[in-house]
Amino acid sequence: MAASGFSIVLIIALLIGSVVFIALGTLIYYLIYRHIINKRIANGDTSKKGMMSPVWMPVILVGLQFIFGNPLLAVILIPFLTFNIVGESELEIHESEEMLCISVEAMQEGHLSVYSIEENEGYTKQQSEDGGIRFTCFSAQEMGNSWQPHYLLYTELSEDFPNNAVYVIEGTFYENGEATGGVSWYPTKKEFPNCIISGMPDIEDMDCTYEIEITCNVLDEKEEETLGSFSETFVLSTAKEK
Repeated sequence: MAASGFSIVLIIALLIGSVVFIALGTLIYYLIYRHIINKRIANGDTSKKGMMSPVWMPVILVGLQFIFGNPLLAVILIPFLTFNIVGESELEIHESEEMLCISVEAMQEGHLSVYSIEENEGYTKQQSEDGGIRFTCFSAQEMGNSWQPHYLLYTELSEDFPNNAVYVIEGTFYENGEATGGVSWYPTKKEFPNCIISGMPDIEDMDCTYEIEITCNVLDEKEEETLGSFSETFVLSTAKEK
């Protein structure tokens, strides 16, 4: 459940809890009030001080609910209304395109386990290295609709940066030289090597060139000093002429 959905559920739960608390509290006080009054009448006792009218009990309980009840109820409900945090960065950038950033370790399971940072059959390999960072791009040789990714772009560290370094990976996707979207990811050192995966529209009958400009900046812990930086544009595909 997303954070906004969690908030809505929590608010609804608090409102329902408040209504139940006020209704039960008022009912219990009314029953006690009626019992005591009836007992006094039966005994003919008129000397004792009168009790507060049940009409005022909801007002008092509303005040008590907001001061004490809601915080307590929230503490009780939060463990049962947990939500999942997705550890991967995914961004829809075109009609039928998605960019997914994922660690190579996480790719070892599921359908992505068939892909390798070394070689992939049916893909053209491009590789560049600078500033302690190595990019390896695999572009699919067949660009039609398929469940397989149209490209895989691996990022590796070829230098040993400090453990507290900050990594910023950004990719911009171009169609005929025009930017159509992008992705940003901030992996930790242990999440290297990682991979940006994407699919593209069916371009079999289109006259388009697809490229991705990828940059990676390695900053110190306070993000004040650049420890390593690299930018490269990879040609993913050139569509067949019409």
